[in-house]
Amino acid sequence: MTRGTRLGLLVVSVLVASPAHAHGDMAAKGIAELFSLMLAGVFFVGSVILGVVARRMTAKADSAGGVFRAGLVGVLALLALTVACIGAAMGSEAVFDHTPRGFAALLAVLPALFAAQFFVSARLYRRLEARGLSVGSIVLGVLFAIGAALAAFALIIDAVVPQSERTSGEVRAYREGCERGNGSDCNMLGLRLRTGSGVPQDAIAATRAFEKACTLDASIGCRNLAEMLRNGEGVPRDEAAAQRWMDRYTALSGADAGAARGTDPSEH
Repeated sequence: MTRGTRLGLLVVSVLVASPAHAHGDMAAKGIAELFSLMLAGVFFVGSVILGVVARRMTAKADSAGGVFRAGLVGVLALLALTVACIGAAMGSEAVFDHTPRGFAALLAVLPALFAAQFFVSARLYRRLEARGLSVGSIVLGVLFAIGAALAAFALIIDAVVPQSERTSGEVRAYREGCERGNGSDCNMLGLRLRTGSGVPQDAIAATRAFEKACTLDASIGCRNLAEMLRNGEGVPRDEAAAQRWMDRYTALSGADAGAARGTDPSEH
């Protein structure tokens, strides 16, 4: 099997396994994260190799064509680095749980690298008196620099403006309770995220909240997650996973009923 074939199979495997991130199938999710990290590693190594090649080509460039080819390889290196960063973010549970901030950081750093690449090319074109190519590189560099500045500004706003000012106090309380391991609060947070009440609607985050509620033995969270998966409500439809969560709901409900007669305290 050739190296290209192996890489192709790896990419296909990631594409097949990646939807597991959305529907919470823990075994498949772990496989998807592993493949995402492996893919990130492959592209990172590729970006380093291309970066070294681009640096050597830049040092030897003595014509506009040589600078253009070196710049093209540099852009390919940065594209490979971009894919590597995204794969690492998708494969790392710590980053995946903080996707908005993690990807905002990528959106700030990566465009800055592209801007630097184009500014370097512009300087080389200017030395070679290729005015048109120099101006074009400067324009592209400025555009990427603006994108990086906007992403950095968003990160600053996210750090300065308290979360309490962006969501309702009730949602904040549910989020804090869920982080402390309260299954009922996780379920209520999932309901808010599912409906967009007091917080921007986010089906993926809702499934994660319901999944955590279920793992904390809040049975209603299992049922809510099963409903979203069965109906394909903002996430890929998955009957098998839905049935597994429904089975857990039934088991937990039976245990609760056997311990004490009454309504599940997390069901509101």
